[in-house]
Amino acid sequence: MLWDSVRLAFTAIIRNKLRSFLTVLGVVIGVAAVIAMVTVGEGSSAQVQASVERLGTNVLVVRPGRFANVQEFDRFMKANPGRLTGATGGSGTPHQLAAELYRTASGTQFELVSYRGTALALTDLRAGTVDFMFADMPAALGQIRQGGLQALAVNTTQRVPALPDIPTMAESVAPGFDANSWVMWWVPAATPDPIARRLAAAAQHGLAQPDVRARAAEVGFILPGSDMEGAVRHMRSETEKWSTLIRARGLRFDPARPVPEAVLHRCLRRIEASGVNLQQFAASDELWSGKK
Repeated sequence: MLWDSVRLAFTAIIRNKLRSFLTVLGVVIGVAAVIAMVTVGEGSSAQVQASVERLGTNVLVVRPGRFANVQEFDRFMKANPGRLTGATGGSGTPHQLAAELYRTASGTQFELVSYRGTALALTDLRAGTVDFMFADMPAALGQIRQGGLQALAVNTTQRVPALPDIPTMAESVAPGFDANSWVMWWVPAATPDPIARRLAAAAQHGLAQPDVRARAAEVGFILPGSDMEGAVRHMRSETEKWSTLIRARGLRFDPARPVPEAVLHRCLRRIEASGVNLQQFAASDELWSGKK
């Protein structure tokens, strides 16, 4: 999932030949950013949103044959409080927040088990240790297509191309339900407005390419793209929604752990293996000189 994000981002960068992109741009997983602001305090004054680039669709999954559809799942949950157990890929993940949003919207009661990662959670789901999960689609899609998991509903407000026959939670059991991760690109607040807008426009252009959109749809991503104003509106809307839920439920999250240095080095090696010269990225002044 991380590499898909990096690959999509770099496709946009390379198509537009913005070689200094890495020096000014940050990629932030949206729900994590909201959690940081709500539980730690707003620390975003040094940054400004440039563009919303990707929505990572989440999907409600169960073991095959456990429920016929999401309506049956919802009825069982309401008739049997506390009987089912859900899984999350960790504390403060979109999986946990989606489950908490469903709990609030439906009035149902269930236990949540926090795993150290999506893979372990899905393994236990298939084994019957837990009963359901609001999983990120790229992680679950292969098992859904192979019959190892059954998709009941997606968390977007409209159906997604990767699973066109699967209804949304909103149309089925929870009107207005919308719980997905997203990626937003940021630049320092001191960045000149023309440069920030040029970066946002370049990213939108790259992600609008048919091959990029086709690959994204295949693995369950949605690429809305946005201008800076749209990014600000999206961030404000998400912050209000999730901060209200977090405070109403009294949720507490584990402190974020720094990414191990070895993981960062592996990511850099994979980026270089794709043909991107990181030294040229760091040394080039094409963007700041106004060249393309």
